[in-house]
Amino acid sequence: MPLGPGSDIVNDFMKQSLDYLPIRVMNLGPEDLLVWKDLNQSKFKATTIISTNLTPQDKGVAAPPTYALVEVPGDKLGLRKNVRIGFLGLTNPALLKPNSPFTAADPIAAVAKVKPEVMKKADFLVVLAEVGKPTAIRLAQAHPEIYAIMMIERAVIEHTPEQVNNAVLVWSMERGRYLGQLVFELDEKGGIAVFKPNRVVLDSTITEDQALLKRQNEIKAQVPAGAGH
Repeated sequence: MPLGPGSDIVNDFMKQSLDYLPIRVMNLGPEDLLVWKDLNQSKFKATTIISTNLTPQDKGVAAPPTYALVEVPGDKLGLRKNVRIGFLGLTNPALLKPNSPFTAADPIAAVAKVKPEVMKKADFLVVLAEVGKPTAIRLAQAHPEIYAIMMIERAVIEHTPEQVNNAVLVWSMERGRYLGQLVFELDEKGGIAVFKPNRVVLDSTITEDQALLKRQNEIKAQVPAGAGH
């Protein structure tokens, strides 16, 4: 979330957007740490903000949950039972600033620590991460329970999705107008047999949701020029 003049206005609208968008789980990123206390006190309809390897330095500040569970009804997937997905959230410790109110554990060690607890409740894991590709590969190789590692790319670089062990590695571009979808089919042993990444460019050929467009225009009218930058 942005800092600077007018950022309080921008951040408030960003939080409100979570009540309009179907986002179940978010990873607490390095740019969000100074506003974590505010985020933690906010009430979202369906969104849980997590971090598996970040801990507040102030013992009086509540730590984010280390994981989240999302249960998908089996009938939506053509299955007899529900599918339980465990979400983990990771941040590269090198991205924390010297004055950060958080400390960061090694991502590999953090996953190893929390995994036994999560796997008692989940069928497999999905990792939301702001880490480098080498770290993602190590995670995938060490933990076959991870079926997807979803990362952010700060530069305008389009990565090709790939599979490492049981995990599909995918990236999103920070400022790209894209909507991504990842579908994977499992074999009899629960491993990934086929993965199908898809991306839709949100350009003029995509019809705008009129309710969201109206709300977007209302927000633009209230945000001062240059706010939050």
